[in-house]
Amino acid sequence: MDRLRSTAKLSLVEPTLSCNADVITIVFHNIRSLHLHIQDLKKENNILQSDAIGIAETRLHSADQDEDYELTNFRFIGTTLKQELDQDHTMELLRAIIIYCPPKIASGSYFKLARSIPLGENTVVLGDFNIDAQKADVLYKLFSKLNYIELPTNVITDYQSCLDRIFTNIRNDDLKNGALESYYSDHEPIYLSLPVL
Repeated sequence: MDRLRSTAKLSLVEPTLSCNADVITIVFHNIRSLHLHIQDLKKENNILQSDAIGIAETRLHSADQDEDYELTNFRFIGTTLKQELDQDHTMELLRAIIIYCPPKIASGSYFKLARSIPLGENTVVLGDFNIDAQKADVLYKLFSKLNYIELPTNVITDYQSCLDRIFTNIRNDDLKNGALESYYSDHEPIYLSLPVL
């Protein structure tokens, strides 16, 4: 115990995003109520470094005012916050689709979902699909038929499941993806960083 008090060092290891002008970074987070966690999100330096933030389970409704949930340098596009940057034109070259599927969605709905995803180039699909990637699933097969690859995010919920997933038709060795820490949601934010296209 004396060693712990006097000489031992404990360092916090937290995944961090390194965002710069040569990279586009998209973060997806099942926030479990933007009403409860907007102040937490405003302090999330990792997430706020990204170029776009997709948020699920916001629990927002029509009476909510956008300005109550504004983040500096971001603007709402549906449920996605897009950073207002000089490189806005690069975001147009990349189609990012943010998806939330409720837990009890009928399996036939996934086929409709897959058919509705545009087949164009440079598409990324991020979301909470509520299908665990650790189990055999139809979702992986559907996206594979569309020539998409799944980028692994490992366990990303407090319940040891992988429900939040990333699919893309972009083939690039410089893609980086993973999960960040979140103290206020049982889902960890997931991200994808790729070179400016």
